[in-house]
Amino acid sequence: MSDPFSTAGDQTPATMKNTSHTSTSRSAATRLKLLGASIVFAGTVGTATAAPKLPADVQAWLSRFEQCEHWAGEEPYDEARGKEIDAAFEKLNCKNISADAEKLEQRYKNNAAVIKAMKDASE
Repeated sequence: MSDPFSTAGDQTPATMKNTSHTSTSRSAATRLKLLGASIVFAGTVGTATAAPKLPADVQAWLSRFEQCEHWAGEEPYDEARGKEIDAAFEKLNCKNISADAEKLEQRYKNNAAVIKAMKDASE
């Protein structure tokens, strides 16, 4: 029977091909923010006291904001990659992310959960 935890056949850092599409130049703050969001999400899965459900437009903005942050950290290492990044920014309408946040904050100014979620995402 094979050991599911065996590292036999694993590549060492010296022999690995870089198949990741993320850039090593992404800021540490962005990586920590994404890690923090993952930890918060993981901590709420399966708990009886999950965070209140946010309105759909706020959830959509939060997802879009995260994706814009991701693409902002990507390196345009060649012309094709630069075009891919530009296309993603255009599709996500990243240039208007701040203006859209202001509109949502105004719409939900009396909803503390919305304001907190948006503030936490942008910090």
